[in-house]
Amino acid sequence: MIEVFALNTGRKSYEKILSDTVDFSDTCLFADLGNNKSKQIIIHTNTLGNDPVTSEGMFIYDMKSPEKIELLKYIDSGAPHIDSLHNDGRKQIVVSDNYFGVMPGNEMLIYESEIYQYENNKLEKSNILFGDFFDKKIKAALDNYTGIKSKIEMGMQPGNMSFPLYREAAGVVLYYYAKEDEKGIEKFWREEKEYLKKNIPQDEFTDLSNFVSKILPASGNV
Repeated sequence: MIEVFALNTGRKSYEKILSDTVDFSDTCLFADLGNNKSKQIIIHTNTLGNDPVTSEGMFIYDMKSPEKIELLKYIDSGAPHIDSLHNDGRKQIVVSDNYFGVMPGNEMLIYESEIYQYENNKLEKSNILFGDFFDKKIKAALDNYTGIKSKIEMGMQPGNMSFPLYREAAGVVLYYYAKEDEKGIEKFWREEKEYLKKNIPQDEFTDLSNFVSKILPASGNV
């Protein structure tokens, strides 16, 4: 439960301006997400599960005026956290997601899937504004993939024998997807599709192929 009281200067007493149910609340803080002297109330939630991505969420309230507070957004999972990705004073809320595919839970991929930014009194998904952030993630994922691929081609064993190539290829696709870069996904899949088909188990290739099919328009999925 969250309750906020504000001073009524006329009556010289505090009056309740917000009362809301906030299940599994963990911590509460104030933030200026827009770097414009506005104030938001951030409440982290945690259901205490084994996986932070599915257990941790966030309520974001906007303090519209000294007398008015409204719920901006509720994020039920994704271990959201506040960051300033461009180091310009403005803050973003970064949300993660899991990708299981054909992997067991202990091998799942965790990736940053959504970035929210405060704009015009709204909290909007703004992944497209943070291409530089996702480009760094894509580069790291591609480096992992090409590194594993090179070891396999040289007859060496990868350091992690769990789902080699499949896991790394999925990471590349996921970050292109988060960046909303269909051309990047199409290029990677066009270049690596046949190699993956020959070098990973059928169920892993089918899963990747199905995932790419859901993302790309039919014309780009040849």
